[in-house]
Amino acid sequence: MVCDITIVNDYDLTAGTTSSTVTTKACRGSAGAPPTLTCEDLTVTYPTLTTSATQCNGSGNGAGANVICNVNIVNNITGPFTATAATVNQCFESGTGGGTQPTVDCDPLQNTNLATATIVQCNQSGNGGGGTDRVNCTVGASTETSALPVTVNQCVGSAGGGGATVDCSTRLTNNVIPAALISTPVPSATAAPIVKAAPELAETGFSSAPILISTASVLLLGGLVVLIVLRRQTRRLARQD
Repeated sequence: MVCDITIVNDYDLTAGTTSSTVTTKACRGSAGAPPTLTCEDLTVTYPTLTTSATQCNGSGNGAGANVICNVNIVNNITGPFTATAATVNQCFESGTGGGTQPTVDCDPLQNTNLATATIVQCNQSGNGGGGTDRVNCTVGASTETSALPVTVNQCVGSAGGGGATVDCSTRLTNNVIPAALISTPVPSATAAPIVKAAPELAETGFSSAPILISTASVLLLGGLVVLIVLRRQTRRLARQD
């Protein structure tokens, strides 16, 4: 028996949005002959988080059976959170029944409280006697967080027949995804209002400045002429008097 579970959780702490994708693979066939296994693959996407994985418990208890099961969980969490090393309870009361020592090769051999451990696997397994290292289980670099607690329980009470073996592994990863940066437009300096002169010319692309200067000159000359005329008339009236 070969079984794999891969879970990818996406969780935005601020927005409260959740989703998960679960991929499973189950293979069965004759012991000791992996090429003859018949496998089934299934991928399902959920709008909620998937917070536990349970498989291969009480399995492969016939003589010479092989139980090979793996769990890989990846939590992509948007927002701040604290992660610590995952607690483990595995490979206890396993590898009994005789055989060449060591019959158990597990890493880490950690005995966290069974009721509170995040990862539980390979307990009471491989107890039918047989060869060395028949219980070979590992927990890769794994973390846990209260922001998204998940549990794994697999390969417990398995491979109990004579000569049976159990090889199981778990990895639990919590990734921090930075919140999307929201860009805020920076207002530009407020320019003084511009009053357009001769807008009909501005639309044609010609500058109205020369026209304004010419107009001002004409008005100035006109004013001077009026002053000269008025002065001459004043002089005539004075002579007549």
